Amino acid sequence: SRSTRWIAVFAVVGLIAAACGGDDDDGGDAGGNGGEQESYTIGVSNTLVGNQWREQMVCAIKAQARVSGVVDEVVLANRDTDATGQISDIEGLISQGVDAIIVNPHDRTALDDVIAAADEAGIIVISVDQVVTAPEAYNVANDQVAYGELGARWLFEHLGGEGDVAYM
Repeated sequence: SRSTRWIAVFAVVGLIAAACGGDDDDGGDAGGNGGEQESYTIGVSNTLVGNQWREQMVCAIKAQARVSGVVDEVVLANRDTDATGQISDIEGLISQGVDAIIVNPHDRTALDDVIAAADEAGIIVISVDQVVTAPEAYNVANDQVAYGELGARWLFEHLGGEGDVAYM
């Protein structure tokens, strides 16, 4: 069902801070479902290769998929591209029949039509790190200003008024 698939995808999106084991590119198997439990294929659309955060994002998705027990494959569309290229990548994921797509969007509005097409095909789309305007997508992002403020507050408290802090 759509709700069961959504729960499975949300578990994968819970981007864990885990090491990526293994050399395979597809996320490995889900640990032998024995045919009793439904399994899912997750597509990932990433448009920035070489950025450490983005590489960790892909690594965490693969690691969580591997241990989830419900994801049998991660299909990765991972390349340096613009919004037009990302639209093409997402269309490719749709045509491959993935169950859900995790996207770190190049542009917040340019993906609206392709996200709507994914939704029409019964594919859940989750935007991570940056929000998209497509009403069909689930957005998982944080408030970067509040995130920075909380980190700075913690650092200042632990420094106890001593030491230097560099702001970048």
